[in-house]
Amino acid sequence: MSYYVPLENPTELQKQVLTASKKVLGVLKSHENYKKIRTEKLEHILKFKKVLDDLTTLNKKLSNKLPKTAMPKPKEEKQQQPKKHLSAVEKELEDIEKRLKSLEK
Repeated sequence: MSYYVPLENPTELQKQVLTASKKVLGVLKSHENYKKIRTEKLEHILKFKKVLDDLTTLNKKLSNKLPKTAMPKPKEEKQQQPKKHLSAVEKELEDIEKRLKSLEK
């Protein structure tokens, strides 16, 4: 048994349903594109990890084949000149502060 219900503006309602269907299909298309991009990203990450592991093993092999040498430590040079420079700057700063205090009075 079927019932028929009269609709006001059936063409407008049909347009709305078709527009909604079009939007849903657009969302599905973008979701499929997202899934495709995600799988490509995972493939690139796995490829990157493999290359990184290969580089690590090659680096270890290279360091094992290189001769073992001790690197001399650089000598620390004492810099007394900047201390003198700082003391001159400090004196100048104190002089400026004294001038400011005399102007405030």
